[in-house]
Amino acid sequence: MGREADLNIKNSIDFLGFIATQFPIVAFTGVTYDPKPHGIPSKNNLIEETSAIDLAELFLEGNYPYFGSIWLNRENMFDKETLAIGGIVYVWPGEIETTINEKRIYLQGLTFEGESIKRLSKMLPIFPMAILGIDFDCPNSEPHKEQIKNILNQLNINIYEPYLFDSGGSFHLAFKTLINPKNIPYHYGSLIEIFSTLPQYGDLYIFKEIADKLKGNWDNPDEIRKVCDLIFNKICHYDSPEEGKVPFILDLRWMAHSLLELLDFLETKDGSAAFLRISDKSGEGIVPFRVNL
Repeated sequence: MGREADLNIKNSIDFLGFIATQFPIVAFTGVTYDPKPHGIPSKNNLIEETSAIDLAELFLEGNYPYFGSIWLNRENMFDKETLAIGGIVYVWPGEIETTINEKRIYLQGLTFEGESIKRLSKMLPIFPMAILGIDFDCPNSEPHKEQIKNILNQLNINIYEPYLFDSGGSFHLAFKTLINPKNIPYHYGSLIEIFSTLPQYGDLYIFKEIADKLKGNWDNPDEIRKVCDLIFNKICHYDSPEEGKVPFILDLRWMAHSLLELLDFLETKDGSAAFLRISDKSGEGIVPFRVNL
């Protein structure tokens, strides 16, 4: 069944629906936002928890929700906001003999009563896990696509099972596994290390330095913040060159923002981290579709 479902993954929404069948996910996290270059802006709207539970069923149906209420014309057309899903998901393992769908319906009723996932996790066996995903910072070109595919095909499939998506301007990457959110910095470091072996980075030690610091200090918030500062000071986007800074095929600035979001989440247990767009952009672009490896 898993392999047959895997063959039906055509885009990022199919992927999330597939993940919802493979793991006991009862709620996703996400934001809606106005599209900006290079990632998700800091000023965005968190998805309400009742809707976050609904998202699982929509993904299973191959759909995504439409948010927003700005009238565009007299034909009842709404201005659709862009949807990005956070890396943090909530799981409810099989201690209670009910289906995942029944658990989602039960939680939806509780959240409608005003209880938050944060409070419910203290009363029910619900806990956060993370979908590991990354954003690329390179042109959407065949040479870059082939470089990415070659690297991904070298990964240890027992640890990483990658899914690559064409996001229009560049690429997204997600893995068919759930990890402890605390381990995200270590996995970021490992992926940076792997991609730093590309020939264009042979003379640049900065990427190996970032990778080593993340892997060696994955559980140290102060050191992680120092790595984020290093990224902001030394790394730029490929299409926005800055003096004294260098670009990288992975969007390290997106990673740095994601790590800061993660630290906030680990401290407060609120919100999410590592947002990746899964809907089309408002009025432009495409739903990220799968690239075969």
